[in-house]
Amino acid sequence: MIKAIQSGRSMLLAFLIVTLLSACGFQLRGQYSLPAGMEKVYIQGNVDGLLLRHLRQALERSGVTVVKQIDAATGVITIHNQIMGRKILSVGKNARVREYESIYKLIYSVRLKTGKMLFDKKTISLQRDFTFSENIVLGKEREETTLQHDMQYQAAQTILRRLAYQ
Repeated sequence: MIKAIQSGRSMLLAFLIVTLLSACGFQLRGQYSLPAGMEKVYIQGNVDGLLLRHLRQALERSGVTVVKQIDAATGVITIHNQIMGRKILSVGKNARVREYESIYKLIYSVRLKTGKMLFDKKTISLQRDFTFSENIVLGKEREETTLQHDMQYQAAQTILRRLAYQ
C-alpha cells in the first residue's frame, strides 16, 4: 500500500512538472513554432547534402513536413548560394601557416505558396578559427571538417530561428 501511495505521488509530481514547463513556454531544443503557411515545405536550390539533412531534420522536429514536389508545398525555402572557404589568420616565424579561419556563407529566401516573401535573399555568415600544425595534419583536417559540419548545422538552426521569431 505504501508503494502505491509513493507511486501515485511520483506520477502526480511528474505531471505537475510537465504542466508547469509547458505553461511557461518551455520547448525542447531545436523545436520552433513556425508561421502559418509553413506546414509543408519544399527545399530547392544549391543545397549541399549535409545542409539539406540538417534543415530537413530541424523542420521535422518543429512539426513541418518536407515534401518532394513543389506543388505539394505551402512554403518554399530556396538556397541561392553556399560558400565554404578558409583564410589565413596568422603565420609563424618560418613563414608557415599557424591559424586559419573557416568561413561559411549561405544566401536563402523563404516564400509562402500565396507568393508572400517571408525572407528575400537573407545571408548567414559563420566563421570558426582553428590552429594548424604540420605534425598532425590528418587530425587538423578532421577538425576543419567537423567545424564545417557544425557551421552547416548552425545555419539550418538560424533559418528556423529567424522563421520562428520573424
